[in-house]
Amino acid sequence: MNKKNLFGTTCKCGKKIKIYLDNHPYGVDDSFVLDVVCPKCKKEQKISKSEIVSFYENEIRGLFDNAFGNVLEIGCGGGFITRHLLKNKNVKSITAIDVDDISFSHPKLKFIKQDLEDYKNIKLTQKYDFLVCKDVFMYLMNLEEILDKILPKCKNIILLNWYNKEHKNCKNKNATPLKVKHIIEKHFKTAKLTYPKIYKWNYLITNEANI
Repeated sequence: MNKKNLFGTTCKCGKKIKIYLDNHPYGVDDSFVLDVVCPKCKKEQKISKSEIVSFYENEIRGLFDNAFGNVLEIGCGGGFITRHLLKNKNVKSITAIDVDDISFSHPKLKFIKQDLEDYKNIKLTQKYDFLVCKDVFMYLMNLEEILDKILPKCKNIILLNWYNKEHKNCKNKNATPLKVKHIIEKHFKTAKLTYPKIYKWNYLITNEANI
């Protein structure tokens, strides 16, 4: 499991330059500058915080590029992934669920204000081509019950989360990547667990159909 955060940029030659640091791209000072050398063209360059943050966010969003059709997003938060999916021409609609209101609207977006822990009252009236989420599972104490309610409605999954039981924000200490994978395997026999090297403690669960 990755224990560092991704810093980097894409060189003009097209090669991605990736460096891993203990710091988080959001947390460095606005004046932060990183000196890097492209491993392909050997060009030296300086990259700013804004360039680093943009690269970091694009790497995360890119994990969801295979989504298509009707998408269900749980724990959408401020819409970091939602906004990206709305730009995807292959995505027909997004049903987004969160306990807090979302701050924007879109013709393809249906928002449901719902506490996922209150899983018995989650009402899904259709089938979805994809279930997606980012950084949700570690907050849910009733994770297995929630997934058992939602996963039968979904054909594919892209589930990006993190787990660190020592972190103060990790509410569900039992939601290890392997345990989450075992829950999902009840519904997706081809569930695959990987560890993208983007931010600390993250893991990704997908099914073979969308890899």
